[in-house]
Order: sequence, then C-alpha cells, then structure tokens
Amino acid sequence: MDISVLMNLGFTRAEAIVYLYLLELGAVKVGVLIKKTGLQSSTIHNTLNSLVDKGFVTYIFRGKIKIYQAIEPKIVLKNFKEKEQKFEQLIPELEEKKRLAKQKTQA
Repeated sequence: MDISVLMNLGFTRAEAIVYLYLLELGAVKVGVLIKKTGLQSSTIHNTLNSLVDKGFVTYIFRGKIKIYQAIEPKIVLKNFKEKEQKFEQLIPELEEKKRLAKQKTQA
C-alpha cells in the first residue's frame, strides 16, 4: 500500500508503516512489529508512543506485556475532519491578521 497518503496527513514514514501493519496484523506485541516491519526496536517503540499520543493506536496489558492495536480507519478520518473544522473556525481570525498586516505595509 502507498504510505504517501498517510504521510500527507501528517504521519511520519515510520508511523504510517507501523499503523498499516497493525491494521493488517491486529493486536500484537512489539516483537512482532519489529520482525514484520524491519524497523529498529527503538524506532518501533518511539513510533508506537507517538501513535498512542496521537490517539491512532491503543494498547492493553496481558500480564506485563503490552499488546498494541490500531484504531479503526474511520476514527482516524473523524479525527482529521475535526481538525479541519477547528481550522475552518480560525479562518476569519487569520484573514483579519493578514488584512491588518497588509494595511501596516501600505501605511
């Protein structure tokens, strides 16, 4: 699958790879991701932490072991739509700042 679409949405290369593998594999331990992706252990751990922080990956404990799972793609889409709506609400304020800057430049 082409990861560039996810990267255009703000995922790093590693985040896109890990997220897609989690969708494909389901709930897995870190070791499985390391083997499947070919990424270094530290990269996987940092990427998983980042994806958890962004809300795109969740985990549960089975004993002392974390099991990671990707959230549904529809939820990711909903997250991006919410961000888009928040940005749309800022547009009048941003346009006003631009207008004021243009007035200062002309003065």
